[in-house]
Amino acid sequence: MKDRHKRYTTKVTSFQERKPLFAILPILLNVIVIAILVGAYYFITHSNLFPEYQTYIYWTVNVLVSYNILAASARSFVAPIITILIASFILITIYSFNGAYLSVNEDWQLLGVGVVGLLISFAQLL
Repeated sequence: MKDRHKRYTTKVTSFQERKPLFAILPILLNVIVIAILVGAYYFITHSNLFPEYQTYIYWTVNVLVSYNILAASARSFVAPIITILIASFILITIYSFNGAYLSVNEDWQLLGVGVVGLLISFAQLL
């Protein structure tokens, strides 16, 4: 038996099939991993644990945080925007109020990762 309505149906894309542009839920795991990495790094640094390996730990945390920001940027447009806003805020506080949450080099690296993440997010839209 031939289905009469088959020729009139169109493919309906559900919300799960489309990539939401400003979704926070897909990047939540990356945000948690970044918070754990940064917290563990500062705990190790301030407790003076493993003093001979602190440089290696620093670069490992730096690479893993950058990777998580870029992975979150591939999922949502929110991650690079938040990264650029945080880096800009830290740059303003460093240059205006002489406060140092991060060093200037770390902050410029964070800003660069945010810009690359923004390019990745734009590439996902195409």
